[in-house]
Amino acid sequence: MKNETLFMMLFKYQPDAVKLSKGEEATVAHAWGEFIGTIALKEKLVSTHQLGQPVQYVGHSPNSSIASKEIIGGNMVIKANSMEEACALAQKSPILQMGGFVEIRTIIPMQD
Repeated sequence: MKNETLFMMLFKYQPDAVKLSKGEEATVAHAWGEFIGTIALKEKLVSTHQLGQPVQYVGHSPNSSIASKEIIGGNMVIKANSMEEACALAQKSPILQMGGFVEIRTIIPMQD
């Protein structure tokens, strides 16, 4: 068995930067399905979630310097042997075609 690490991909974009027609939305949805399916077929997918709107902030104003103009559209937890492998999987993300980006982080297990 491989010694795989858990990584989280955070899919970020600026909502005002992308306006899609209904046809484009269908194309993007199909691309996401293929992206997720490919990772699942490689037995690397742990979980994935699309995040909804509106966004509610607790603890600071959304206009503060802490809040960003980017939003997280979703996340994916994967298994990979290295950060490099996780980045290679992220290279096929449809968010990149929408002007967004993928932030990748290791997941640190909580201690009991």
